[in-house]
Amino acid sequence: MLLPILVAGALLIQDSANSGVVAENFASFFLQNDHFSYGVLPFVFANIGFWVTVFVSNVYTLYCGTTNQIEYGTKSRSSSLKESLSVISMKTQLWGAIKTVLIFFGLNTMVVGKYFFQHFVTHPEMVFPDMQSFLNQITGMIVLFDFFLYWQHRGGHTLEIMWNSHKTHHLVKTPVAVSAPLTGTFDELTSASLIYLSALFVQPHPVSYAFAIACILSELTALHTGLDSAWFDFITLRFLPGRLDIRMHDHHHKYSGKMGGYNYGHFFWIWDYAFGTLHQSTMLSKKQVM
Repeated sequence: MLLPILVAGALLIQDSANSGVVAENFASFFLQNDHFSYGVLPFVFANIGFWVTVFVSNVYTLYCGTTNQIEYGTKSRSSSLKESLSVISMKTQLWGAIKTVLIFFGLNTMVVGKYFFQHFVTHPEMVFPDMQSFLNQITGMIVLFDFFLYWQHRGGHTLEIMWNSHKTHHLVKTPVAVSAPLTGTFDELTSASLIYLSALFVQPHPVSYAFAIACILSELTALHTGLDSAWFDFITLRFLPGRLDIRMHDHHHKYSGKMGGYNYGHFFWIWDYAFGTLHQSTMLSKKQVM
């Protein structure tokens, strides 16, 4: 849910400009503690981005039923979901989310992330970034990460050694929000490395980095909700130019659960368009993806 995350960040930045000495010293203490700023902070924000998106999308689906869900032909979403759960249970999908977001990401940020930022990212001089830097750094992180992730995802469908890990994710033919982090260990490691690679280029402030991580985890989760809703598109900023429609990734799960395929992007469709892997039909129809 990119819009709420960015608004919350903007309000925090604005409020920090008017904060008192005590608040400034309190924030300074934590951000000068590398364990907190480079380990705890991104871990907490990753979990906020993921679990809040899972919660909101499930509550929305519960109250709106199937009227805002992507369907294929005459088959209902609920029917497709039952078939998917017969292959891989919700319990397994939930454990995959816990393992990836709570355990793997936690260990990763506390050890690798802290070391990486201490040695490869310039330590900030200010407790909070200014508004322009905050937005620019988050945008840079998202664009670069999506570009790198496009090639990692494409490799996962074209190189057997990478497919052996990525195919775990494609056990889910009809995705739900909690299934987003379900994947193989090699996929987890390479995806994490791409976040660090993006940070190497952007050199983000710890606060910008934490919010960027929340945006990335939230976006990857939103792609797996199966929602075809104007309201959900609005809060995930899908009205912006080049943004990937949820239908495209849902279509990817439905018809590209093997080596080869199309629609490898996650945030933007421009990479698929530029490199010849865009499936046009998912951009034409609205309620039913044929």
